[in-house]
Amino acid sequence: VAKGVYSGVTQSQQVVITKQDDWRRLWGQTQSILIPPPDCPTADFKKTMLIAVYLGEQSSGGHDIRIDSIQLGPKKLIVTVYQSHPGPGCLSTMSLTQPYHIVSTARSTRPVEFVTLTKQQRCS
Repeated sequence: VAKGVYSGVTQSQQVVITKQDDWRRLWGQTQSILIPPPDCPTADFKKTMLIAVYLGEQSSGGHDIRIDSIQLGPKKLIVTVYQSHPGPGCLSTMSLTQPYHIVSTARSTRPVEFVTLTKQQRCS
């Protein structure tokens, strides 16, 4: 649905969205740094739900977060999230960033478990 490095969400969070009002509110917060903000993408919450992950505000560029996979387990939905951060010697912008990733998936009533894997980039 959307992925970027600049957003109005400054706290690290993982969100499951199953209602249109919640989606509009989250989209508005995510896009609040853009003027004018883009229109909220449509979602059919009878068939789908949205999963969003936010890395929180970072002091530089080079940070990333992404939803890598969503697996349907016997009793829960398992969302694998990758975070990466610049290592020593990596060049990056010195501006504040707020990486995020939002995806759509089939609606499920199972509880969602987030598994986060973190890596540090190697730079020479």
